[in-house]
Amino acid sequence: MAEQHDYLRKYMLYTDNQESPAVFHRWVSLATLATLMCRRIWLDRGPEGILYPNLYVVLVAGSALCRKNTAIALGTRLYYAVRTRREDNGLGAGLPNAISGKVTTAALLSSMSEVGLDTMHSDASGSEGDKISRPIWLLGAELGVLVSQQAQADGFVDLITEAYTGENNLENVTKTAGVSQVYDPSINLLGGTTPAWIAENLTSNLFNQGFSGRCIFAFAEKPDKKIAFPEFSATQNRLRDELVDFLYERSFMGGEMRMSHGARDLFEHWYMNRTASIEDERVQTGFFGREHAHVLKAAMLISVARRDDLTIRKRDLEDAFRCLKPIKEGFQNVFGDVSYADERTSNRYLASMLRKNGEMSRTELLRKVQYRMSSKELDATLNTLAEAGVINVTDKRRGARGPATRVFSIKGERSDSEHLQKEQTV
Repeated sequence: MAEQHDYLRKYMLYTDNQESPAVFHRWVSLATLATLMCRRIWLDRGPEGILYPNLYVVLVAGSALCRKNTAIALGTRLYYAVRTRREDNGLGAGLPNAISGKVTTAALLSSMSEVGLDTMHSDASGSEGDKISRPIWLLGAELGVLVSQQAQADGFVDLITEAYTGENNLENVTKTAGVSQVYDPSINLLGGTTPAWIAENLTSNLFNQGFSGRCIFAFAEKPDKKIAFPEFSATQNRLRDELVDFLYERSFMGGEMRMSHGARDLFEHWYMNRTASIEDERVQTGFFGREHAHVLKAAMLISVARRDDLTIRKRDLEDAFRCLKPIKEGFQNVFGDVSYADERTSNRYLASMLRKNGEMSRTELLRKVQYRMSSKELDATLNTLAEAGVINVTDKRRGARGPATRVFSIKGERSDSEHLQKEQTV
């Protein structure tokens, strides 16, 4: 089937005369499209529920040379142009509310509930099942403004983590306004930050609660090119107008997505054969458990970018894999300096590793955890687990007179040396 549209290719040409890396532009283009699609397209995942194509995209670079803010602005300008056109035509209802800068948990819930119901429905007296809250696009040129440590402490991050799937209705209780209900939340996020900020501010709790696994962290170390005098050519101005026209039309599109037989076969083969990469083992991102959802979200958007038949084809899925490949490759750069020193997290992680791998020596354990904890932290964690009765500590000899090696295993699961001792006793 011939492609009807070429949104992604045009977007890359539209941003060509600018220094931000291509990986930034690619994910900003998808984030812009995702925001305008809101909940109006979906993929039924059976017991897993309905999958919507909303994205939490974070551009990560250590240098100002990568122009994170500019890359974000190029996408948001298209969104605002579409929004203006719809409002001028009296069709503004249902558009996402773009929120930038610091926002409190209560303010976010309020903007989705009261504002959402007033905007989406002239008559908000219908049943709860008929009410849909206003979609939100969280824009943070600096992610630290949106997801500060204070925001983490106040529950803001917990809120957007819970709202990510779009399935859980939310409730806001205040002393003055009473109870505000948020039905069928729809949130997209687009921000930028540095590896240093992530290392200093993203706590172990955020990884354990799943926020990081819901995000696409697009990393770049340097720009793809240098341009002394960035400017829009006549061709790029034309492309901008064409992109606005396309996004305007897509902002009315809706329906259930389907997968072609070729796409289903490819996805099943990939899903059944995938394994956690070395980078997944080294950094605790939570991404691996949600990678399949990220792939399907990207494939949904790529399909919509090409045609309007609401079908994910094999080519869309292949391109989704290609889009996510550099995301996975950048994990070590993004999360390599994050501290995993939280004691409870370290205890759970080490116990889980022993449960998975069986009996291990200290040297084997240190080799596995070197990117997460120091040798001193490893020893402290082993001592805690031993004193709590969670693990066995056994001195194991290779020969009758050979040196003993201390090995560790989960309590209740006998080590090889314990089995040997039992056999000798018998």
